[in-house]
Amino acid sequence: MPKKVIVVGGGDSGEAAAKAALRAPSKPRVVLIERESGKGVEGAQTIPNSDVLEIVPEDKLVRIKSRHGRDSLRYDALIVATGSRPRIPSHLTAREGIISAKSALQLSIPSVKWAAFYGLGMYGLTIISKIQSEKILVIEPGEEILLGILDQPMASKVRDFLSLKGVKFLLGERIERVYGYEKISGIETETGFKSADILIIDLGIVPRGDVLSNVVKLGLHGGIPTDAFQGTEVEDVYACGSCAEVNDVSLEFKRPIPTLDVSHRSGMIAGYNAAGLRIATRGYVRKVQLNVHGLEILSVGATEAEAKKYGIQCHT
Repeated sequence: MPKKVIVVGGGDSGEAAAKAALRAPSKPRVVLIERESGKGVEGAQTIPNSDVLEIVPEDKLVRIKSRHGRDSLRYDALIVATGSRPRIPSHLTAREGIISAKSALQLSIPSVKWAAFYGLGMYGLTIISKIQSEKILVIEPGEEILLGILDQPMASKVRDFLSLKGVKFLLGERIERVYGYEKISGIETETGFKSADILIIDLGIVPRGDVLSNVVKLGLHGGIPTDAFQGTEVEDVYACGSCAEVNDVSLEFKRPIPTLDVSHRSGMIAGYNAAGLRIATRGYVRKVQLNVHGLEILSVGATEAEAKKYGIQCHT
């Protein structure tokens, strides 16, 4: 039975993993390594403001850099729960007023006159119903919004509904330039200049699987492939949350599923198994449930476009 479980990452999945390990009958010592100063988990030793420099599985070592300097920590089982980062084009960084939709969920967004969204997914949908702005513009590089969540007919209906609420859409366009020296003042697309006091980017996420990239072969989406126990190809090393590629049962295909329920469930399974139990899952189903201006949106499983992409025949 493991005596010491180290969890790397203090987000939703890392917290769920630490709590599950602490509940396990073996009662291991749990150490939680966080990149920021988080709230920690009661019963676990928390090391905040720390970066993982290297994982050495043959010696069962995690090398970290914290505010106290560099250190090496031994583990009996390791859980990687490093989450994901937003996909942001390089020319849209380093200006006040440009933020990712994922980050915006945690912020108090000020009232602005001109708000622009670049892409629109589940994070952006949550924000768009709360933001205080006179004018909202969505620039979507694809042929339709929300195609990673909804089938095209339903996505079009959501866009029509938001249009009635005053949201303007530009489909099939990309932001070519951002104006403003330190703070954004406008953007330029193929059809010209548009004013913008804030730009919220919602172009998807990239799994933070690189912490194990020198140890395991990452999956097709850049995540850490996991088995039914949330284990990796390395003994006693587990991964969970949006950094992990899990079995999507609607596709029977491994990929990250960046939803809160999958983060919690995969974290719990990783935590229990790292603490010595053997709990398996057949996989997970993506479920997105949102309320936007009173419109209830529920999406379960893969979209038709995703099914076709992976060679699954759709029947209507």
